[in-house]
Amino acid sequence: MAWFRSYGRADDSMAALQARRATRRRMAVIGVSALILIAVVVAATVSAVSRRSDERGSDDTGNTFSSSIKAACDATLYQEQCVRSLGPLANGSTLDPGKIFLLAVQITIDELSKVSAALDSVALNESLDSYTAVALTECKDLVGFAIGHLNDTLSVTNFTAKDTVDDLKTWLSAAITDQYTCIEDMEGALPAVKTAVVESLANSTKFASNALAIFNEFTNFFSRFKLRRLMSFSNDDRDAFPAWLSSKDRKLLWSTDERKDADIVVAKDSSGKYKTITAALAAVPKQSRKGTVIYVKKGVYKENVKVDKTLWNVMMVGGSKKATIITGSRNVVDGTPTFQTATLAVFGKGFIPRDRKLTIAPFVGGNSWLPKTGVPFTPGM
Repeated sequence: MAWFRSYGRADDSMAALQARRATRRRMAVIGVSALILIAVVVAATVSAVSRRSDERGSDDTGNTFSSSIKAACDATLYQEQCVRSLGPLANGSTLDPGKIFLLAVQITIDELSKVSAALDSVALNESLDSYTAVALTECKDLVGFAIGHLNDTLSVTNFTAKDTVDDLKTWLSAAITDQYTCIEDMEGALPAVKTAVVESLANSTKFASNALAIFNEFTNFFSRFKLRRLMSFSNDDRDAFPAWLSSKDRKLLWSTDERKDADIVVAKDSSGKYKTITAALAAVPKQSRKGTVIYVKKGVYKENVKVDKTLWNVMMVGGSKKATIITGSRNVVDGTPTFQTATLAVFGKGFIPRDRKLTIAPFVGGNSWLPKTGVPFTPGM
């Protein structure tokens, strides 16, 4: 009996001990869980605070850039394209107007590079007629000229200098004109090719327009500080030259006898070395900084003259305004793209024509392109 009582007491003791152990284990688990929960809550709180802080900083930077971009794009004709193209290039440390302008120019160059590649693709993949093939080639050249004008713009280091402002506006305007001339050339091209070319230029024409508008706004801002214009002209015609014109060229422009200063002489009567202006231009040194003076003797020169982009600082003078005449006769009706109809097309830097001694005019015959209206027509210049 005693043994049974002893066993009973031991059993009760063991049960109590196990209960205490289980309680301690539960308390330990609860404690550890509580600590883990507290750590998680603290980590989440710190992370949320840090994230909100980062977001506020990011929003502040984004808002600053957005406001500066918006201010620049408000001056443009294509505001949506302006914001969309400049927005991804946001950088809080480069928000001044000059940096935004450079970004706008670079975006246009990048887009025109894509256009050039697209033109190559169209030329390879399409069965082209002769007009379309020529027009595509001209478009490729024009896009190249546009990129060149924009690269000239990027090479300028001081946008506010009075001797660069007008140059920049000229280059930007030329980049726009080159693209629209390409579009005009496509008027007689195959419909599928015309559509492809026009669509490829859809963004670049807008970007170039926006870049010019941003630059105009930029210069208007500085004009409030009464900066003078790029070229200042006096009342004396002898001083009416741009700042970039050298003293030598100024003297040549006012010379009364250009023949003695001429490097090349063109004459229809064979008294000069060359009978055509085109032949004379072929003899001009490439990319010459010294300059070349071409004297064109009296006569009517029926040719379409092209001063290539590799021909720099060419001055062309004639015998007299009424006696030395360059005239071309190409027109679109004959199947010539618009770009090739120019009587005198100049792409080289620093070209100077003596307008007081030279006339450049289209040959207005009219028989080939005027409709048969029965109205009397007298050709002239």
